[in-house]
Amino acid sequence: MANNLRIYGANIILISTSPTFRVIYVSGPIKVSPKILHRIKIKRRELVDDPFIFPCSVIVEDLDNLAIGVNVNDMASVVIRITGIKEMLDRVIKIDKENGTKKGPTPGSVQESVFHLMEKVTGQNFHS
Repeated sequence: MANNLRIYGANIILISTSPTFRVIYVSGPIKVSPKILHRIKIKRRELVDDPFIFPCSVIVEDLDNLAIGVNVNDMASVVIRITGIKEMLDRVIKIDKENGTKKGPTPGSVQESVFHLMEKVTGQNFHS
């Protein structure tokens, strides 16, 4: 657990652009193998205490797989693969069609949602 320094997290966010821009899904944090996270030392211990990734690029390999270039601990880059995307997309789109709203998010609501999610995951208090 972090010592109240920076906490980094990466999520998948699905956005509908039609008829209006709106967020329809925010995943939990993308999890990466501890072997990857702990193999690469953290560059700036004065700023961050826990191993982390942040995404730099995405390649849609096919309807079910993403290859994501991530930076690990500000020291190295690796490519991770996320599978099962098609099932998630189908489920989220179905739910959105059945229950979705036609209104988009108010400014700042995406950030507030991510803060709330990170508070639940980490037990830390975040202020926007």
